Amino acid sequence: MDFRYLKAFIATAKHGSFSKAAEELNIAQSAVSRQIKLLEESINDELILRSSKQITLTPKGKEIFEIALGFVNQIDEALEEDHQKEIRVGIIHGLLENWFPDVLLSYYQKFDNNVKISIANFQKLQDRLSQGKYDIIFTPFNVQNDIMTSRLIFEESRKIASAKPIDMEKLHEERWIIYNQEDLILKISKKHSRRIIEVNSITSMLRFVKEGLGIAVLPDHMLRFEPDLNVVELPKHDKSPIYMSTLNYTVMPGYLKALIDEIVQQPPH
Repeated sequence: MDFRYLKAFIATAKHGSFSKAAEELNIAQSAVSRQIKLLEESINDELILRSSKQITLTPKGKEIFEIALGFVNQIDEALEEDHQKEIRVGIIHGLLENWFPDVLLSYYQKFDNNVKISIANFQKLQDRLSQGKYDIIFTPFNVQNDIMTSRLIFEESRKIASAKPIDMEKLHEERWIIYNQEDLILKISKKHSRRIIEVNSITSMLRFVKEGLGIAVLPDHMLRFEPDLNVVELPKHDKSPIYMSTLNYTVMPGYLKALIDEIVQQPPH
């Protein structure tokens, strides 16, 4: 069966008229008749008996009409409910606390979809997106493959933060709080500290700094609401990218595109 022509058949059977079906579908009456003929040819059976005054469904036509009407109605309902779909977001803790609320405030001025937000590390975010468990994730990684695609949404500077004044010439004398062995502080200081706390949680790093346990290089968005910390900018170093990743759709679903449009307009302040 050629499903492309089902709507023409359903509209004609429903109205008992080619002209009314054409009006509903906003196409020419001849196109309606032609589509039904092609549908009949695809199943090698007659669905409609035509006369100058009326049309009559054959037994096969009645059977297909009842089945097809429910099928098409379900498809239409699924397409019309984009505004009700839950959006599943995967994000790292720092972005959730210090950036994403602004996105949601802007989004909910126009739309009302439910949003489910989950926090995970970078690898789990990517794995769960590829498995279809998330609709959209945010990481520092630009992933481009057959399944996923990424888009740069902003770049942010990184700063050294401390609970006390910072002497850039004596960084090695402080205790360092690092995320991993690729942490930027290991690259900017010629001498390394012998006192190190390694923790793969950006929010824990900030908490440790606030408690006076040491110094850390943190992204700009983490320090927006920390006026009591001493902060030194690192202008000579590359900015840290943040990418938004989704499944590699040919056409982005409408409910997801609406959120993406708000995200693009909400870089960190």
